[in-house]
Amino acid sequence: MSSPGPTAVTPSPKSGWFEFVIGGLFCIGFPGLLTAFVPVSWIDLQRVDDHVRATTRTCVFFYIPYKTQELADVANVSATFQAGTISRERNGNKTPTESESMGTVQLYGPPSGAVEGEMIAVAVSPASTKEVEAKINAFLADPQQKELSLFTVANWKFGIIFAVPLCLLTVLFAVGWTLQIFKFFRDLLIFNEGEVEPFDRETTPRHPKSDEN
Repeated sequence: MSSPGPTAVTPSPKSGWFEFVIGGLFCIGFPGLLTAFVPVSWIDLQRVDDHVRATTRTCVFFYIPYKTQELADVANVSATFQAGTISRERNGNKTPTESESMGTVQLYGPPSGAVEGEMIAVAVSPASTKEVEAKINAFLADPQQKELSLFTVANWKFGIIFAVPLCLLTVLFAVGWTLQIFKFFRDLLIFNEGEVEPFDRETTPRHPKSDEN
């Protein structure tokens, strides 16, 4: 009786949709929300003739812009600081909680008569507001400078120290699933060509010859 030939098995992804959704929520959703609520921004200034044009990009995952603001003519800049507030719970918890301080850099256009000029604002860490304001003022005062690009963070603790390790999980998740999808289509191509993987091949066992009398 002849032994059965090799059996080909249709390739399928090793991980299911449930693992994909759960992994996506943790490795993409959570870092995305964190970098959206505590964003980084890019402030780009460009001198065109006798005025300065400003473009700000507020980004998720550090480089994907989800909010863009433009100001055709920057006249001046200012920085504001809002200190965090301390609150005490009344339900027996005597430990006070303090909210995070916030800083903002505002760019203003030239006023039109008594009407204040157009304004765009960017969230900046309170530790960096004065430095960012000084750099922009120096650029506005120096006509020899043609371009200036500034990287700002709304909160260094949450926006960088916590967000960077979480975003590394996003990179690992994306690389892992890219390799998984590549392997799936490779195995599918092999299956369609009628080839069988080595571990699917069956061999006929050898039987020892019986002794002749």
